Amino acid sequence: MDESQAKKVLMQLINALKHCESCGVFHRDVKPQNLLICTDTNEIKLLDFGCGHLLKDSEYKEFAGTLSFAPPEWFRSSTAIVQDQLLLGRWV
Repeated sequence: MDESQAKKVLMQLINALKHCESCGVFHRDVKPQNLLICTDTNEIKLLDFGCGHLLKDSEYKEFAGTLSFAPPEWFRSSTAIVQDQLLLGRWV
């Protein structure tokens, strides 16, 4: 995948996470293995919402997801939205 294709995939993933947020869903396990990419169109699908959770204002006390992709905020009980964004940044 060249840089131009990677940018398109990244923008789609950002939009997918924004859509999740607008629906009140927190994925909690954003990683390359949970992304299906069509090689012809570079269209993506965000998979595996098994660790997902409905958004709430309170802190998340239980870890969910993949430890090697977890942002430091998960270990400090921060809010959900920031965590999905940091997961995205970590693997990019």
